[in-house]
Amino acid sequence: MNTVFEGTLEEILAQSPDLLDRRVRVTVLEAQPVKSEAPRRMSVAESLGSKIGMLDGGSPDLSQNTGEKFTDLIAQKHQS
Repeated sequence: MNTVFEGTLEEILAQSPDLLDRRVRVTVLEAQPVKSEAPRRMSVAESLGSKIGMLDGGSPDLSQNTGEKFTDLIAQKHQS
C-alpha cells in the first residue's frame, strides 16, 4: 500500500518513525507563495478618502484657509 505525505521537510521528517524500514520516494514541489496571516489594514486616508467632500456645512473656503487656521491653532496652543 502506498501512502502519500505532503508538507514541508520538517513536517515530513516528523513522520520519519512511521517510515523506518520502508522505501521512500521524494518529489520536490515548486514553492507556494506564503499567505499573509492578517489582511492588510487600510490607512485612515484610504478608508476616509471617498468620504472627503461629502459633508454639508462649514465655510465654503475651509480648504483654502486650512493651513492658516492650523498655524493659528498651533500658535494659540504654545501661548497657553
